[in-house]
Amino acid sequence: MWWQCFAPELILNYRRTLRAVRCCPQVTGVDIGYLYVSGSRTANVGLRVHLREERAQPLVPRPVPWAPMITSVTVSGHGAREVMPSSRTAFANPICPGVQVCNVHRRGGTLGLLVLDRHERPHVLSSLHVLGSPLRSGGSPAVVQPTPPMMLGQMTNGFDDVMGDVAIATIDDRDCVPAQFGTGALVADAGFPQLGDPVTKSGVASDVTSGIVDGIGRYMMGRGGREGMDGFRVVAADATGLVARPGDSGALWYNPLTDVGYGLHVAGEASDEGTWRVGIACHLAPALDRLGVTPLRHPVRADR
Repeated sequence: MWWQCFAPELILNYRRTLRAVRCCPQVTGVDIGYLYVSGSRTANVGLRVHLREERAQPLVPRPVPWAPMITSVTVSGHGAREVMPSSRTAFANPICPGVQVCNVHRRGGTLGLLVLDRHERPHVLSSLHVLGSPLRSGGSPAVVQPTPPMMLGQMTNGFDDVMGDVAIATIDDRDCVPAQFGTGALVADAGFPQLGDPVTKSGVASDVTSGIVDGIGRYMMGRGGREGMDGFRVVAADATGLVARPGDSGALWYNPLTDVGYGLHVAGEASDEGTWRVGIACHLAPALDRLGVTPLRHPVRADR
């Protein structure tokens, strides 16, 4: 698991801190990551508590044996929103990761990965808030690609809790190519990130963007109630760089050096211009295990 690369004492203090602050409405995340001084990232690693705004009073009573560095980070709500037309939003056959996909009652997110179920049937993998139906729509499982609706299949399984925001849907009458749109990367394995790892994603709204893993922990965004969601935090290598935009939900963050998949993009920190310079992702490996699927490694024809 992700915590095995950290010292046991640090993990113990992380869990203590998480229990102490997770019910505070101002807290948007607790993780282990790079510490910042005057807005600049340092090489030092420690506990971090992310807040919606600066706070003068401590979050936990002092003195405490673990004193996490508190940074001010606003994690915006997730959204699979309408995006500008592009080749990613056109009808795709063969279908591949990085193109637009969503529930028939939503406006579009990103296909993160093509996977096979236990019966070797191909499925799309994305976020539940992309493939799942809004409550007000009556619960239709129909999934389309692209929008306006052209039927792709049916959502068959998914979850939105402490393990992440993930779902799968069937693929009807489309050929499948597992390479990521725009990069050609073939993500055939899943693993856990380490701090400082480079990551890349192919998203509908922001195209191909890259960053580094800046923190690993738990993030409170409405998922799993106040328990939050286990995952990792991505920042641009350049502090002014773009990580994602609304519409990238469901895109896969992977290591471009190894093509190992790390997690699905589910949320971000919004800047004034509506772009995201911070991304939040849930872990891929446990999601695949829970859904009983594996990455597709070879092209598949619809008439196989």
